[in-house]
Amino acid sequence: MRETQVAKNSVGVRKEPLTGLFVFLREQELAVTHSAPNRYLFQVEGSAPDIERVLHIRLNGLGSPNGLNTIKAVVGDSGA
Repeated sequence: MRETQVAKNSVGVRKEPLTGLFVFLREQELAVTHSAPNRYLFQVEGSAPDIERVLHIRLNGLGSPNGLNTIKAVVGDSGA
C-alpha cells in the first residue's frame, strides 16, 4: 500500500474535511442519512426551504405522471 493510500484511509476522500462538512450540514438543519464507503457520495435530507437556503438553489414542485406525488426539481440558482 502506498503512503498516499494510507493517508486517505485506503481509498476515497479523507475523512477530516467531510466531518466538518457534515457538522455544517447538521447545523443548517439538514440530516446526513447515508455516506458511501469511499465518501465521494453522501445523502442529505431536509425540508425544501432548508435545502434551497443551504445550497443556494430554487426548487420547483412538479406533479408526477400518476398525479399522486409532488416531485421537487432544481430550476435555477437562488441568485444569492
